[in-house]
Amino acid sequence: MKKLPDEILKEILMPPLQVPDGEFSFTGRACDSPFGRTARNSASLLVVSKQWMRVATPLLYEVVVIRSTVQAKALAYAIESNKTLGMFIKRLRMEGGFGKAPAQFIASAPNIRELFVTLDLWSIDNPSGLCSALSGMDLSRLVINHKDSAIKKRAVHLWQSLSACIPHWSNLEILEYHSTYRMARIGRSKYSQLVTLLKDSPSVKHIVIDPVPRHVLAQIALVTSIQTISVESLHSELRDFVSSNPRLLKLVQIRRKFPDEPTPDMFPLASATPSFKPLENVPKHTANSIWDLIFSFATHSYCAERPPQIKPLNDPHLNPRRASFYSTARYLSMVSKSFRGTVRRHLFSIVQVESSQQFLAFCNTINDNRTLPVLIRVLRVNFRRSLQIDYDHCMAQLLPKLTGLVNLDIPLINLRQLMLLDPAALTNLQTLDIQLAVCDQGSCDAVELGVLGGLSYFRCRYDILEALRHSKRPLPALIVDLPNLTSLSMGTRDCEDTLDAFCTVRMPSLTHLQLCGNNMKTHEFLRLNGETVKVLEIFDKPSSAIWTWCPRLEHLSVWCEPRSLLKSLLGGQKHSSLSKLHFLLRVSGSNIEKAMLSATAGSQFVNFSHFPNFREIHIRGLRWPNTEHEINRNQRCNSFSLCMKRRGIVVYDESGTPWRERALARRRR
Repeated sequence: MKKLPDEILKEILMPPLQVPDGEFSFTGRACDSPFGRTARNSASLLVVSKQWMRVATPLLYEVVVIRSTVQAKALAYAIESNKTLGMFIKRLRMEGGFGKAPAQFIASAPNIRELFVTLDLWSIDNPSGLCSALSGMDLSRLVINHKDSAIKKRAVHLWQSLSACIPHWSNLEILEYHSTYRMARIGRSKYSQLVTLLKDSPSVKHIVIDPVPRHVLAQIALVTSIQTISVESLHSELRDFVSSNPRLLKLVQIRRKFPDEPTPDMFPLASATPSFKPLENVPKHTANSIWDLIFSFATHSYCAERPPQIKPLNDPHLNPRRASFYSTARYLSMVSKSFRGTVRRHLFSIVQVESSQQFLAFCNTINDNRTLPVLIRVLRVNFRRSLQIDYDHCMAQLLPKLTGLVNLDIPLINLRQLMLLDPAALTNLQTLDIQLAVCDQGSCDAVELGVLGGLSYFRCRYDILEALRHSKRPLPALIVDLPNLTSLSMGTRDCEDTLDAFCTVRMPSLTHLQLCGNNMKTHEFLRLNGETVKVLEIFDKPSSAIWTWCPRLEHLSVWCEPRSLLKSLLGGQKHSSLSKLHFLLRVSGSNIEKAMLSATAGSQFVNFSHFPNFREIHIRGLRWPNTEHEINRNQRCNSFSLCMKRRGIVVYDESGTPWRERALARRRR
């Protein structure tokens, strides 16, 4: 690497240090800024060696993004200490005003050609430094973001400064103004002033504007210096208006959604040879095996041969549509008789029924052809039971015939319908996902299913939409042997809960468990099966005795009201296995601070040494505040996460983003 020329090293280091234009000119909400959600550690490249620092420093400073007053002060101090750094800055993104510091570093950065500013400033955000520095800049592109209708006095000052400078920037060719339809409708946008500025600024040739009202478009078209008007989209009425105006038809351009996306090359199609027959000279048994693998991939049936070991317990009930795979299989089956024979197994290996009409047709097909049921390995019924068909009668005819099932995902009238399954299917079944109707579950006699030796995943819930409208009926107890069951879900809400059917069933291999926790038999079930549980998802806040019932518990998820959760759950207990805790933060409006104070109250009194392997806290319903204003309003997020960090625990928000400590301004030496 030491012998590598600087020119080649620059090309190597450029990609990780480069900021795409789509991110630099991002005009969404400040809290969704691409520079606030993703940690960027590109500066670490500079400390590899002196050569890397010499080559990478200009690339690092080429695009500067300022998101807080502390960052602005840090940049001003860095440039004051080394004037050369300011010469490298070519693009500057200001996501606020940030006091007087911008005036200090902008004055030392004469090569800035592109500037992003926002008019969405809070009353405490002072843009005085930025405003005073605008007149000394020589810009070729200006991006103005204006989405907040409640414009503050500070933003008025910034807009006035921009309005005074735009006509005098002789090299300004691209002017962008991004607002909202609501702003245009209530008259808070700057469209009228913008048209006046365009008339006074002959250097501006390209205007990017979103959204664009009809009358504004007509006024911009009268500005003779404008060469293009770029918009993101045009609705039908506006499109007709543009088509009727020759000047606008020449000027208006609709931007590509992904301008940096490369256009794929089109490869020439190979010419067909009429006499060519694939695998013609290959032995028949070998050719059949090859075609079988090809068709398995084409119809996506290979996933039925190897179902996932652990299906998520909160997996959505509706599965992706398989219409395209069925269409592929049908077309392949029409090529020849041999293709039809090979494709047939893959066509029926996964059956996904998505309407009552399809279900009735499927049942009729199975009844008419005795060779088809044995081919079905996965059956999914993705529609609600309909009164137009006798669903109970159809299931009574269908289930006994499906001897090759490994995955069954269907709604049932009651648990007794499981007794209709063929003994061979019960033995081979690996995944069982059922929704029960809220109706009479028959007699109170127990349902005996025997040994389900292959079953590793079992999810059984009441249909939630029916359960919300009708009261549940008592469930019969299940008598079943589940020696290899690893994942069990009985619903997380009271209306879904089916624990009554499982409370006496012994599950020696159970590791993943999802339950409501509000059932009176929860304690009985955990005493019986909690010893092997490693992952527990429970809606109601569990008893502190859970650490005794589940000595191997590693991941705990609690979705109830988390008031003083850490103190009540962890206080005074000892548990050596727990490593992750998930809980739900119920945020009312934008009051994150109040919700965090309630959830973490008393956490400072928890003795975390009793949980030596506790390393992660995941907070569902929380997204880290990532603007200066939000961070200042929600200090509890910072203080709690910092407290956990000192104990070796990382706190994550719902997106899986870990909390990171914000930089502090360093005092000058």
